[in-house]
Amino acid sequence: MLAGDGGEASAVDVVLLKLALNSAIISAAAASFPLSWPPEVVTMMQVYAIGSASAIGDSLSADCVVRSNDFRPVQAWALSVVVLVPCALLLWAFIFRLLSITTNNTRYSRVYFRVACLVTLLMAHPVVTKAALKLLACRLVAGRLFLEADLQVSCSGAEWYFWAYSLAFPMILAFTCGIPLGYALAMYRHVRRGDLKDQRIIYGFLFSGFREDRWWFELWNTIRKSLFTISSVLFAPAGVEMQTWAALVLLLFYIVVFVWAHPYAEPYLNAL
Repeated sequence: MLAGDGGEASAVDVVLLKLALNSAIISAAAASFPLSWPPEVVTMMQVYAIGSASAIGDSLSADCVVRSNDFRPVQAWALSVVVLVPCALLLWAFIFRLLSITTNNTRYSRVYFRVACLVTLLMAHPVVTKAALKLLACRLVAGRLFLEADLQVSCSGAEWYFWAYSLAFPMILAFTCGIPLGYALAMYRHVRRGDLKDQRIIYGFLFSGFREDRWWFELWNTIRKSLFTISSVLFAPAGVEMQTWAALVLLLFYIVVFVWAHPYAEPYLNAL
């Protein structure tokens, strides 16, 4: 939508798309709460999860491939995510470089490639975050902590520490924190120069529809979804009540930030 029309797509169209995606991801995360959801609500959340790609981490299991006690499914999935995301970016680089050469149009490599990377990273962000957190989240069983995703792993053992420090924490730093921080710095550079609007063809998906001084709000939305994922995974071992209260506190905090920021340029979008 952005690349096809030179970045001049209707801001309202972009905002509505982002609202739908953000709502779907948050709603899909709520489906993992062990509450008595009506069947119709569960079905709705599953549809949201598929539509927002947030179901990837749950629907694709490594159980059928990895059954060795030395290499567990939760670890295999985290490794797969770490490999798949860079591979997707390399694939985009190859495709758009090839198109740039065959069509003699440098926009494929200068513009379209960067847009494809941006969308891919933002879509992968909640999946990578969840995969990393599942290597960390522990449950108390008979006075001892065990990995929530695989109770054969003790959270005080060498195996947990190895995967936590060699993979989970680097994933959180590089992807969960690195993706929004990287794009925030890239956009802030243009904000200081006063030419962010000239970069609409690349960053338009992030700031279209927002007030000029709220250019960062979509990146906040990315962090917001990560915080909700972190809450749902890390508080799950503490029980249903704690998990639900953590989610409600976060949702209230999001409302406070939104009311303070009032980010959209169109008043009716703020009301929506």
